[in-house]
Amino acid sequence: GTDPTAATLLLVATWYGSSVCSSLLAYELVAAAGPELMTLCHFAGSACCGAAVLRLGGRSGSIGFASRRQLVDTAALSASF
Repeated sequence: GTDPTAATLLLVATWYGSSVCSSLLAYELVAAAGPELMTLCHFAGSACCGAAVLRLGGRSGSIGFASRRQLVDTAALSASF
């Protein structure tokens, strides 16, 4: 299986990198093609990240949280961003 720590680090790095790219390209995309294309690009990127989570998680369907501690850690991390 996939090492959970490595998978999490990869997903966080992917999310952060895509967020930086999105911020840098937002003005160009809106000016060149409109907000609809920018929204479509965000959606497509999110779908790819979601697919990666499902693949790396090794489960199908709902992922959920393995424990209350994992839920608390995830909530704290999401609040920090």
